[in-house]
Amino acid sequence: MNTSFHVISSKEELDTFREEWNDLYQSLHMPSFFNSFAYVEMWYRHFAGADAVRVYAVRADEILIGLLPLVLLRQSGGVRKLTNLVNDHCLIAPPLIAPIYVEVVQQTLLQALRTTQSDWDIFTHDFSYSFSSLPQIFTDQQLAACGCHWRKITEPTYSIFLKTTFTEYTTRVLSRNLRKNLKNAANRLNREKNVRYFFLEDEEVIDFWPKFLELEASGWKGEAGTAIACTEPAMQEYYLDLLHLMSHTDQVYLYGLEVDGVLVAAEFGYTDKDVFHHAKVAYNEQFAYLSPSHLLMLYLLEDLPNHFPRIRLFHMFPWDTGYKQRFINDPSSYTTTTLYSPSWRGQILWTFSQLKATIKERMPGTVAGVKKVLTAIRSNKG
Repeated sequence: MNTSFHVISSKEELDTFREEWNDLYQSLHMPSFFNSFAYVEMWYRHFAGADAVRVYAVRADEILIGLLPLVLLRQSGGVRKLTNLVNDHCLIAPPLIAPIYVEVVQQTLLQALRTTQSDWDIFTHDFSYSFSSLPQIFTDQQLAACGCHWRKITEPTYSIFLKTTFTEYTTRVLSRNLRKNLKNAANRLNREKNVRYFFLEDEEVIDFWPKFLELEASGWKGEAGTAIACTEPAMQEYYLDLLHLMSHTDQVYLYGLEVDGVLVAAEFGYTDKDVFHHAKVAYNEQFAYLSPSHLLMLYLLEDLPNHFPRIRLFHMFPWDTGYKQRFINDPSSYTTTTLYSPSWRGQILWTFSQLKATIKERMPGTVAGVKKVLTAIRSNKG
């Protein structure tokens, strides 16, 4: 078998691969929406400059067997970072690989990265989830033989494995104290007038979206500038396009809770393969005494089998925000794989990464402390 690679480096060239890309995508038993041509093209449209597209395409005997969509970012100091299609709001970006060719594609991709190392200083592939069909973009053995300095960092993400009934889950997983607090909150909610849980899908979510954005921006997320409505126009347009694309494939959903006609909580998510991704939560802080977002999530978990019988995992994404750890029953994780090119910038970045790792190991907390000081300095300057 003769393997080869080609790097797509423009949006115009990307369009010429549409048909082949779709053929490979549709040949898979259960492909991810996030490596479909429609999604990748949309992501590039919102977040990639004209010269930033980098898609590594792998062929076997002239047949397309693998695609790794990347973007080339220019960072401070002239550093050229080659990364998969992720940002703070896009946390799923797997490669598209024919299952029988996984190892061949991995080895060819590593060869391609080495061959094109003059184009980048650092390569990162982030959010390779332990529950996915390809938990890591490259194996340790493959990386050890690639001829580049490399590093892997594994961090927790937060998941609920749906292997039992809802009653068994709440009894076995939730602490006694949490169950008591939630029961008290449910009793308080039951004393309210006209309580209504509701479920929306596809076009209904699109119609409801302005209300969700308003609710999310009404509280601390709006004040902190982290609500979707506070992001750059490109990000807001990305969300609208995401909703439209996913509505075409029946993958986007929203659960809500109303009290006497007032929206008090809403939770937006989507399915991908056999995972329900719990993406965004919003609640009315005037009703915080009801714990509305927690009660709504419990309602969602209990309702999931009714609408999504094939879903096996409820995923809340990385970065604990104070509640996720209390609900999970699955030790899920995600891995970030980093390669450093032999360029002088790449070698400097590798040296700094080694120094940082050493400091973190010998003086825990120092790195975090330095980051806090630097953040405070930047804030004072602003």
